[in-house]
Amino acid sequence: MLGDGIINATKYISTKIVNMLPTSHGHEELAVPNRRRDGNIRRPKISAEYNKNMGGVDKTDQLLQPYDGAKKSLKWTKKLFFHMLQMSFVVSRIGLSLADAHRLTY
Repeated sequence: MLGDGIINATKYISTKIVNMLPTSHGHEELAVPNRRRDGNIRRPKISAEYNKNMGGVDKTDQLLQPYDGAKKSLKWTKKLFFHMLQMSFVVSRIGLSLADAHRLTY
């Protein structure tokens, strides 16, 4: 176990049902402005922390989502190969966008 050994089960509804088992946060809640209606909604502090510090894995999964070519009939080695090929496309796309952003003009 991590932290002080306490695991808090947290469930809330955003656009889907979200279940979390944080070990580093309690049941603190934040008031967040509602985008669809007037007023605020309450959501767990751990979800705000997660969204603020969302790492590269989630961003990469979001970029790969439209191009998912995995089929049930493929062998796991072929799935791995195609996944790595798609990952290389995403990384090259990110690299090109960064290169365009930092391109020097003379």
